[in-house]
Amino acid sequence: MPVWQLFSAGKVGGTVLLWASYFITFMMLVTSGTWTPTLLQRAGIDGARSSVATALFALGSVFGTPLGGFLVSRFAARRVLPAALVASAVTLGAVGHTSQSLALVIACLGLAGFFLGVASSGLIALAPLLYSTTIRSAGVGWAMGLGRLGSFVGPLAIGLLVNRGWQIGDCFAALGTAALCAALFTSVIGINRSCGATNADRVTAATGEEL
Repeated sequence: MPVWQLFSAGKVGGTVLLWASYFITFMMLVTSGTWTPTLLQRAGIDGARSSVATALFALGSVFGTPLGGFLVSRFAARRVLPAALVASAVTLGAVGHTSQSLALVIACLGLAGFFLGVASSGLIALAPLLYSTTIRSAGVGWAMGLGRLGSFVGPLAIGLLVNRGWQIGDCFAALGTAALCAALFTSVIGINRSCGATNADRVTAATGEEL
């Protein structure tokens, strides 16, 4: 299916919001895992302890990822995804202001990894619901592609900010701000009934409420 099909018949808003949400969420997930050890070391935490904190971030994501799809199928995605992303923003933003306490850094990173795991897998569960069967694979594929682009751009962007002299608090605050933007985007994404009414009705019947 040509990509323009994803922007026809009232699907423009849903596609753009979905792409932006994928871009930001996977950008945060990869950037946090990539840059956290360096940023923590710049804040005075030694390499061994920063590695432990990064490992807890990954562990949190491991626990959060399986829950994302379940929560989206059980509750409204417009509730689950924004809540997870707002929680990610709070916990990531707090990392830069708790760097004097290793225990708080580890706790914040573990929670951030958990909530980002929920958000990323929840988006993967959400994407197929936005499109009809004929264009679903194209819609999911392009959304994943934008997520991979975000995971490439994010570490480069943080690298530029660090090169400009940004401190750990500023960098994590920037990631938290991006998470708030994604929370806003996901809060207004709904099932596009003009291209997937049958699928939407099936989801509504299964979950008891709309997406």
